[in-house]
Amino acid sequence: MRIAPKPGEEQWITDHARRWVDLGIISGEQAEEILRREHAPATEQEATTGAGGRRGLPLLAEALSYLGILLVTSSGAFVVVHFWHRLGTAGRMGVGLVVTAVGFGAAAVVNRGADVGSVRVAAFLRLCATGGVAIVAGVAAVALGSKDAATTALVVGLAAFAANLVLWRNRERPLGFLGTLAALVVSAVALVAVAGIEPTRSESGVSVMLASLALAACGFVGVVRPSRLAAVLGEAGALVGALIIAGSRPGVGALIGLLLSIGGLALGLVRAQRAVVGVALVGFLVFLFQALSLFVHGAGSAFAVLIVGVVLVVVAIEAPSRGRRPPRRRRGKPGGTANRR
Repeated sequence: MRIAPKPGEEQWITDHARRWVDLGIISGEQAEEILRREHAPATEQEATTGAGGRRGLPLLAEALSYLGILLVTSSGAFVVVHFWHRLGTAGRMGVGLVVTAVGFGAAAVVNRGADVGSVRVAAFLRLCATGGVAIVAGVAAVALGSKDAATTALVVGLAAFAANLVLWRNRERPLGFLGTLAALVVSAVALVAVAGIEPTRSESGVSVMLASLALAACGFVGVVRPSRLAAVLGEAGALVGALIIAGSRPGVGALIGLLLSIGGLALGLVRAQRAVVGVALVGFLVFLFQALSLFVHGAGSAFAVLIVGVVLVVVAIEAPSRGRRPPRRRRGKPGGTANRR
């Protein structure tokens, strides 16, 4: 438990943090983080305890909660699938309603803990509950006369999208955002199938790339939250689009992938988003290998990519350490100006 600094200690911490920055011991960003944490009035215990001083959900208990939820869900799904053909429309609709009610009800109970672990488990339960909403929508679509799998998938995708969108509401809720994005992708693919559109590989790659770039831009600007997760998924999706293009046009796809990787690397470094930098580096190595394979056959291209990867790792390790290296103090010689003072 960290207690807030006493009066007078805050100034001491501020003065020494500035002195450490001047000596090169820490960076300016690290000093700001130290001051923010030390001057915060709240204690660290708030992250692990709930209302009324109750102990929060431990990390091991949280992990076991996820495992238990997955085991119950998988076993229940196995039983339901085994008897699914025997259930009528009412029975199948009841399964979806039960999943929805149990998921949201359990989330409401767990969320009373008011600590970080309980909030995460509750979010996971709500994500499972949206699966029940999708089941209800799919059963209803079939009951209303849907004979096409693409139409049923479109209804299911739109229902899951609406449910996750209500839970997400453009807030800092990663699972809600991921559920909304996944449902949107399913809906888009199903809509293309229902419309009878058969895009080429290049057209599909360009569509995925443009949509992902739009998502990444919204993440970098902060329009979509969680912004860092949106930026990472947007960068990864754009690289996947370039890979799809490379399937039919290797040269064009490799060039686009290299440009996207370099752009993502630059933006990730400027915005200090390490996850974006990591995705961009992986994409750069992949597309560099593809580009070299067009001109260098055999093990030459793989060896070149290996050398580039080693150089990037060395630069990434050495650059921060050089920036934090304290400057050397100049020592005056005997009889010099330093000793005359």
